[in-house]
Amino acid sequence: MTFFLSEIECPICLDTLKTPIKMCKNGHSFCQVCIEIALHTSKQCPICRIETTKNSLSRNLFLENFIKKWKEIQKHHNNDGVYQELENLTKTNNTKEKPKIAIVDFEQLGNLHLDMKQQIEQLNTAATQLDKERDLWKTKTQEEQDKNENLENKVGQLEEALQILENDLNAYKNF
Repeated sequence: MTFFLSEIECPICLDTLKTPIKMCKNGHSFCQVCIEIALHTSKQCPICRIETTKNSLSRNLFLENFIKKWKEIQKHHNNDGVYQELENLTKTNNTKEKPKIAIVDFEQLGNLHLDMKQQIEQLNTAATQLDKERDLWKTKTQEEQDKNENLENKVGQLEEALQILENDLNAYKNF
């Protein structure tokens, strides 16, 4: 379960991610406040070091909803889950009150985690496709610019040839 908790933990403040959650182009997620503060120091993702700006961050709505549902599950204690939140178990108090235990359904969390991974894969696939399309459009744009330049050169040559012909015609008329 430690792995799961690390997936919803901000790598900057080391607390559960707080909304709005932002992610870099490679999918690393942070609390918006944390990453914006970090970007004042370095214009890179703190995890993968990819160039990152406030405008290049995208909102991770899936993870926001995932954490919201996870917190709802924690509030509704049911006996189907097996995870007991260590922090709540280790709290000691002077009363005879039992420590609060947050129980989470592993199967439900596992399904949510798989859904999240699938959505990230779909986003990565879409991003790769967009990169390919952008490169194709850049190539086509350059080709069209080259064709336009070539046509402009030919028009210039034709205009020069026309001027020569007009000069020759005027010379023959005056002759």
